[in-house]
Amino acid sequence: MERTENYELVIDDEQQIIQGVKIADRETYLLVKSVVEISVLSGWQPVKKEIQVLYDEALHPDPKLEKEYQEIFGEEE
Repeated sequence: MERTENYELVIDDEQQIIQGVKIADRETYLLVKSVVEISVLSGWQPVKKEIQVLYDEALHPDPKLEKEYQEIFGEEE
């Protein structure tokens, strides 16, 4: 991952906005925010478009990936 020195991650907890993407549901916002913050620590520098993709995936998970996840980790009880 190439890092840009002047990169700025913009998160507004009050309005639930990450890089300009408004996330209405608090639980989804916190989920996406956690993924973004952890990934940024690893060197990722997401732009608005990438945050929108994460948000869309959180709202509409791929059923195939969900099935694979359940096969690996099992059902929560």
